[in-house]
Amino acid sequence: MFNKIILFTCVLIISSNIMAKQNTKVSKSLCLKIDAKITTAKKNMRVIYTDKKGHKLRSKLKALQKKKAYCKISRFPTSL
Repeated sequence: MFNKIILFTCVLIISSNIMAKQNTKVSKSLCLKIDAKITTAKKNMRVIYTDKKGHKLRSKLKALQKKKAYCKISRFPTSL
């Protein structure tokens, strides 16, 4: 019984830290502009570019999509 309480407490602490980190990465003002930035990044990917620039664009798009997911978790709007 005592082991279950300790396990539950550990899981609770770990999950609260994860949720706290997600909420600190976004703000309402950032979320309002995120859709426009994603559209711009996708538009830039349609242009001819080098491998190095392509890698940079893909990583930027991935980061923006991750921030958009955090905005949705925080229930912030993502477009104007």
